[in-house]
Amino acid sequence: QKFTEAEANLKKAVSLGADRPVDLYNVAAGYALMGKGEKALDFLERAVSGGFKDKQLLASDEDFAGIRGTERFQKLLKRLS
Repeated sequence: QKFTEAEANLKKAVSLGADRPVDLYNVAAGYALMGKGEKALDFLERAVSGGFKDKQLLASDEDFAGIRGTERFQKLLKRLS
């Protein structure tokens, strides 16, 4: 419920070096939960490009329910096939 604080914390985590694929995935989840779909997808793309491979988790993670139907999200899932 504290979206401004949450976003500040996500930005801080990234600025401090949260750049492993799992870190980027978690940042993406945070943005998705805040309703910032494009930012979430940006970080998901970085996670996948960096080596995130868990297609089943991405496909079923409820944090991404709001963006799961987007073309960009579906393309990311296909990249994990």
